Amino acid sequence: MSDNKNKNENVLMRIAIYITLGYVLFVAAFRWDDLNKLSTMPLNEFGDFLAGAFSPIAFMWLVIGYLMQGRELKQNTQALNIQAEELKNAVEQYKDIAATSKA
Repeated sequence: MSDNKNKNENVLMRIAIYITLGYVLFVAAFRWDDLNKLSTMPLNEFGDFLAGAFSPIAFMWLVIGYLMQGRELKQNTQALNIQAEELKNAVEQYKDIAATSKA
């Protein structure tokens, strides 16, 4: 089951990387004719261009990070529940040992 989740995360990461690369190529192709304008643009306008051009990719990676963190939190919660159950079983066994040693 854990291998299946790792495969899903790997697929999600590959898809995100391909989308990022495709988007960067799209932006580069879209602005290819205006490359000389980008180099003569004032820095604040160039920064505005970069912020506007790459904010969709930043938002996509933010969502992917949120989803991955949620999956990891679920896994940690399951592990803690298993550990709590094992501790309950250990306490019961110690009670049985203490009861037999008193008798």
